[in-house]
Amino acid sequence: MSLFRLPAALAALLALVPEAWAQGEEAKTFAMTSKGVRIQASEPVKRGDLKVQTPFGIYRTPTDPVEIPLRHRCQTEWFPSGTHALHGLKARELVARLNREGCLEELLALAEFAARGWPGTKRAEENKDLWEQVDLELIRSLEKWGARLDPVPDRYTVSRRVDWLWDQAKRHAPSSVHAFYRGRLLEELPPSDEPTDDRVRTLVAVRRILESSNPSQQRLGAQVAGHQGMQDLTLAALLLQRSLESSIPMVRDASAQASAKLWPDFCFSIWWEALARGKPQARLAAVKNFRDYGDPRSVDYLIYVLSTTDRKSPQRYELNGRKVQVVKESKDFGFPLIGAYAGGRCTSATLYAISPDTDRFEHSSVLRAISPDQDLRYAITETLVKLTGEGRERSWQDWLKWYQEQYAPGKP
Repeated sequence: MSLFRLPAALAALLALVPEAWAQGEEAKTFAMTSKGVRIQASEPVKRGDLKVQTPFGIYRTPTDPVEIPLRHRCQTEWFPSGTHALHGLKARELVARLNREGCLEELLALAEFAARGWPGTKRAEENKDLWEQVDLELIRSLEKWGARLDPVPDRYTVSRRVDWLWDQAKRHAPSSVHAFYRGRLLEELPPSDEPTDDRVRTLVAVRRILESSNPSQQRLGAQVAGHQGMQDLTLAALLLQRSLESSIPMVRDASAQASAKLWPDFCFSIWWEALARGKPQARLAAVKNFRDYGDPRSVDYLIYVLSTTDRKSPQRYELNGRKVQVVKESKDFGFPLIGAYAGGRCTSATLYAISPDTDRFEHSSVLRAISPDQDLRYAITETLVKLTGEGRERSWQDWLKWYQEQYAPGKP
């Protein structure tokens, strides 16, 4: 029987959301460790405890003992309607607060509410990307907590724990509780694809779960592939395509993370092409991928596309010594598989080599890009704030000036 089964009280709570939550909940038992970590407990705790039983497994803390047992009431009155309905920034603050306070049941209930599309909130009226970020932050919070919680029954040996977690992760795929299992599974899986380790998931098993129609399963497959370094090239096209074309944020995010880890040079080259000349959805996805998994190269990609703002096709100009041409037709860049390269494996006769010498940004004589619309331009400037650490908002013209006067001159 799963130790991650929803407690009866929580199941009843979820069934009544938002009505029950609007009435407030009883204070619950929590533990605070000496380092200030707070977490919900399902059993009494005392000072000096090195483990805490939670509703979703054991929280082991051998070097950070419980300092203070306490009673705490988590924030649940966040369902007002009308003009006071929850909006994106408040939703983000709520996720951060529940995460900080260790309100595990409330985080899970909020994730279930999010899975229903946040009914009654301002989501439909606000920036879509903001709410996608809230959804991802919520999922990541559950996965991070899951990594610290141990739900595996004591009777399972070390080598069999991963099998149990793998089975539970697949069994609970429709529920947000699946995120707890994903987090713990990735914590216990070895970060390699060495065939001698019996905890490793096979390529066949990972491919099968990636082909599932369930988004949680697709996310799990991508995470396992990236975590275990599965550079098998038969996975490349699928993960790269989903990193740009999946309409489900949790799938796009995990596929992008795995792609950036397994095939960084080729991945960035594909993302650059998508950003410069892809379809609108792929262009926005590329910006999000650079935001979350980019490196210093990403700044160049974003700036060069931003520089085409308000320019018409087929205008040509130069930026920092590079020739740029504005185009108006999107390009079907496709997802060709990668050929053999250092550290990689060639598993198909149709593969071709990819190396820094064939980088589609660095080794193009003319950079061609479609002028960004307002939504893409906003996404680019917001991403530049995050990547550069420049904490203040700038117009797109000011970003170009910053790039030419401060960033580009300092590059090696």
